[in-house]
Amino acid sequence: PADGAMMATDMLVDLRMFMLAQPAPYSTADRDVEVRRATASDREWLSSLIVSEFAESWTGATAVAYKRHPVSAFIALRANEIIGFAFYDISFLGYFGAMGVREADRGGGIGARLLVAALKDMAVKGYAYAVIGDGGPIDFYKKVCGAIVIDTGK
Repeated sequence: PADGAMMATDMLVDLRMFMLAQPAPYSTADRDVEVRRATASDREWLSSLIVSEFAESWTGATAVAYKRHPVSAFIALRANEIIGFAFYDISFLGYFGAMGVREADRGGGIGARLLVAALKDMAVKGYAYAVIGDGGPIDFYKKVCGAIVIDTGK
C-alpha cells in the first residue's frame, strides 16, 4: 500500500489430501518430541509458554481453543515440557493459527509436525480447505502442506 503498511498474506491449504496422508517425512525429526492434542491439564503450561516466548496477547487464543470441542490446540512436548503449539478455529472457523515453537527448539521439524497434526484434525472434522491467516513463513507453508497464497486482487 502507498502508506507503507504491510499487507497480510493469507494462504489456502487443500485438506482433502490430509484424510489419506501418510505421516509427513518431518515425523522422523526429533523423535524425543511428542505432538498431541492439548488437554485441560496443559492449559496453564501452554499459557506460560505463550507469554514467555511469544506475545501475551496470544493467550486469548488459548481461551478460544479450550472452548472448542474437542480442543483446537496441539502441543509439542519434550521431557514433559511444552515447547510448541498450534491452534485452529480461533479467529474464524476454518482458519489455522497461531503456531509457535520455542526459539531454542526451532529448525528440527517440530513446527511442521504441529502444522500437519492440526491440519489432519481439521480434515477429520470435515473441512475441505483451511486458511492460514497472515501466513508468516510463506515458503515453510508451501513446502510442508502445499499452501498457496490467496490472490485478493489488491
